Amino acid sequence: MNLTALKNLATSPDYTDRSQAAADPECPEEIFHALKNDKYPRVRIAVTANPNCPIEILHQLQNDCLAVEGIACNPTCPVELLEKIAANSNFWKAHEHIARNPSCPENLLYKFAAYEPGDHRGFVMRSAVVTNPNCPKQIFVDIATNPKSGNEKTEAGRHCPADVIPLIETHLSNGLAENPHCPAHILTKLYQRNAYNEDLKIHIVSHHNCPRELIETASMDRSPTIRNAAETRKKEMGTGTTQKTPATADILRQFFNYQAGKIRLDIKAATALTNATKGMFTSIGNITAKTWEKLTPEETAELKPLAKAYAAQLTQQIG
Repeated sequence: MNLTALKNLATSPDYTDRSQAAADPECPEEIFHALKNDKYPRVRIAVTANPNCPIEILHQLQNDCLAVEGIACNPTCPVELLEKIAANSNFWKAHEHIARNPSCPENLLYKFAAYEPGDHRGFVMRSAVVTNPNCPKQIFVDIATNPKSGNEKTEAGRHCPADVIPLIETHLSNGLAENPHCPAHILTKLYQRNAYNEDLKIHIVSHHNCPRELIETASMDRSPTIRNAAETRKKEMGTGTTQKTPATADILRQFFNYQAGKIRLDIKAATALTNATKGMFTSIGNITAKTWEKLTPEETAELKPLAKAYAAQLTQQIG
């Protein structure tokens, strides 16, 4: 967005316009300063959540009980400030955002994952920790083998990296059906174990590693929805439309933010994605410039608008 348009939004009487200006990736420093003390929390959160927000403003608003939620999810926030917020029990709502922040240090991830049983927010925090792209392997193993809730076990399975799956495969998690790295034999076990879980079985049939013989089995399932999903997948496999090479699949599972570095984005909230691509964006990470160059023109055209749209979506994601 050009500077004139941003200034018009920043001076609008409508707080949603001001929020949009503060969240824009091209927002200039002068607008951040003009909006940092806005009376509407949503505007202040948009200011502090923007990766381009000056660090001095993050420090100035660190005691704002609402703006601190934006600071907590800002990937450019200094580690020492994240640790200070994490140590303040009054900011417990912000702790979940810190746990998801790719800049969160390992010591805090272990702290959040170690919430005591009986703490009603414990399972929320552990579920958040495993979505962090830098989550230590041991945390995935601990949660998979000794979960405090089914939700956190599902999240661990959904987000664990490929090299962790062999360590936890005996503790089958339904979340593995949505994990892009899940191998065929585990998908088969999950399908056989969950005879009446229609949503899970659809995830399995739609998985790019789902073996053809399992898809054939699903085409005779008692559920017409699963049968239809299997038939659709069989047609796609027949025409080769879903048989991507591992290299391409890995590229599609990454999100490159060319302005702000590592940033968490809830891809499921991005309405611009096609149905075929939605399933591929289940793990978020960095993508190197060299890998970016390997993308096809179509993939590049799709990813760049998503990167630019990130800041505009931040307020909605943390609200």
